Amino acid sequence: MIAKTFLDHSLLPRFNLLRLVCLEERLDRRESLESRLGGIAKVPKLDIQVLPPGRALESFAALGMAARRGDPATPTLWILDPFDISPSPTSRPRVTGSAPR
Repeated sequence: MIAKTFLDHSLLPRFNLLRLVCLEERLDRRESLESRLGGIAKVPKLDIQVLPPGRALESFAALGMAARRGDPATPTLWILDPFDISPSPTSRPRVTGSAPR
């Protein structure tokens, strides 16, 4: 939904790169996600990466590295699964997602 909204936006030519980094704990759901996202047209301003299966709590370092690609100043929007937020303390993304201004 996020990728489609981005690609369909009327101001897309004015946007910078959108990097979507996805993490799914269950292998079957991860494979389904990768298959669905693989069907999205490749465009220069959209970079989609599906990480190996894992839990968010144990994967924040990998998620942060994938989102920023080594640049701590890269803005990051964390979208957490609203149906299973319990294993992800809300303070963790804020600390991991903070960047110098």
